Amino acid sequence: MHDLTGSICPSCVSMLRDRSASEFKRFDRELREIKVRERSWGTWLISVQAKYRERTWKEKGTFKQGHRDEMLNHHFTDPLRE
Repeated sequence: MHDLTGSICPSCVSMLRDRSASEFKRFDRELREIKVRERSWGTWLISVQAKYRERTWKEKGTFKQGHRDEMLNHHFTDPLRE
């Protein structure tokens, strides 16, 4: 997701290249917040956050379907599946 310098990973940059700068910054900030929560509360929360965000994105139609699915698969893992 992010390295220690806080930069977003290259695959996300390519997926979000066509998005506006403000939308990109907002998404980047959300990912950082989730990463902090993951460290604080444990990885199980990431699954809950991913499901919530997937529902939210679907309702708002913020991202194209393929982009949203690819983001979720790239960033969030479900510990119950492993």
